[in-house]
Amino acid sequence: MLTQTHKSIANNEKDIIGTTPYDLQRCYNGDKSALRGATTVSLGPTELIIILVIVILLFGVGRVGRIGGELGSAVANFRKGMEEGNKKDKPVEDANTAALAAELKVAELRAAELKAALRSSEETKV
Repeated sequence: MLTQTHKSIANNEKDIIGTTPYDLQRCYNGDKSALRGATTVSLGPTELIIILVIVILLFGVGRVGRIGGELGSAVANFRKGMEEGNKKDKPVEDANTAALAAELKVAELRAAELKAALRSSEETKV
């Protein structure tokens, strides 16, 4: 005797949330698109307009405008800070590069002096 669950599985019928056993098996196998219709929420232009009207009614036009302006200035300040951070990093790298180049030149000069001293000491022995 088959129960209602067994009948729905056998007939591949949809359950309460609109998902079939076949969809669940596909999801278990890695295909997440099987459940997308039952789990996603889409906000179209109509829904966004309704939300905007509700926010304006709750807070008023002036306050919403002020909040939008503050949000815009916060984003601008964040971008400005990121650019300043990048500019500050470059001079440090340039200073390090210049210091290393100077040390390299000093080391090369010292090596040349040592080679010259070694040659002169070898010539005096001969």
